[in-house]
Formats: sequence, C-alpha cells, structure tokens
Amino acid sequence: MGKKYTWYKANGTAKSRLDRVLVSKEWLRKWPMAKQCILAREVLDHCAIVVKYMSRDWGPRPFRTIDAWQLEPGFKEMVRAKWNTYVPQGNNITKLKDKLKCLKFDFKV
Repeated sequence: MGKKYTWYKANGTAKSRLDRVLVSKEWLRKWPMAKQCILAREVLDHCAIVVKYMSRDWGPRPFRTIDAWQLEPGFKEMVRAKWNTYVPQGNNITKLKDKLKCLKFDFKV
C-alpha cells in the first residue's frame, strides 16, 4: 500500500523497489490481514515501510427492531415482560447495554 517504490535517486531519474518486509508462514497465519505500507520519503533516499494490521473493528452492531413487530399483538407486553426479567450488573450504561443484548437474543428466538 502507499508508494510503489522504496528508493529514489536524488534527482528522481531512477526508482526501485529495494526494501522489503520479510515474514514467515506462521506469521502470515497469525496476521492474515496485515499489509505493508510504504510511507512518503522524508530525509533519506529510502522510504520507510510500516506493517499494519488492516482489520477494522466497528464495535458492536447497533440494536435494531423491525417496525412491523410493534403491530404484532402482544409484542409490547412480551418486551416489557422480558425486560423486567433481566438482572445485569455494573453501572447504568452497562446495565442498559446488557439488557439490550439479552433482548436482541430473545428477539431472535
């Protein structure tokens, strides 16, 4: 990723891919989403190479319902009954998160 070449002649007339990152098969199995990134040339005639793990963690999936469920007879009563059975631990935000997680599981059932 990044620049195509890792070495430039001072006047820019010559370029080459001189520098590399070497890894083993075991390393690749452990870090399959890793990429080598060639950074911009700053002071030297070589560009720095950085290995980055490219996995993106967007955090937990948002809590969602289907609006049509609210039209189903007994849906609101079911939610209220389930909600009152959950006994999470922690502060108020953690309790809310845990209750929504349990409710999500019950919706799937």
